[in-house]
Parts: sequence; structure tokens; C-alpha cells
Amino acid sequence: YRKFHIKTVEGADDFASMAEVLTRRFVAATKTPADPSFSHIPDLIVIDGGKGQLPALAYKKALRDY
Repeated sequence: YRKFHIKTVEGADDFASMAEVLTRRFVAATKTPADPSFSHIPDLIVIDGGKGQLPALAYKKALRDY
């Protein structure tokens, strides 16, 4: 379980906030040398939200590349 502070999204935008967190998480895992706490890419990501969150994230670069 991780907590992230949203840095680039202004206002309440769930879709953009989730995309930012996933992008930051995966980029941190692929950096050389990887941050030890982020070196393992998770096997499961739980999206806690409505039907709109998953399709909105599925097309984001954060998930397409992995």
C-alpha cells in the first residue's frame, strides 16, 4: 500500500490523478538504478472507483507500456 502526493493535477480530477500516480510508479520502477522500494513492478493493481476509472487509465501511456 502506498500513498502519493499529487503534484501535477490541479483541482479534483480523479482520472488525471490516477494516471499521474501510475506513471510515476512505473517510471520509478524502470529507472536505472531503480529505487529499491519501487524496483518490483506489482502483479496486481486495484482500481477503487467507478466504471470510468479503468477505461480512462487503460489508454494512458502509463499502462500501455507495461
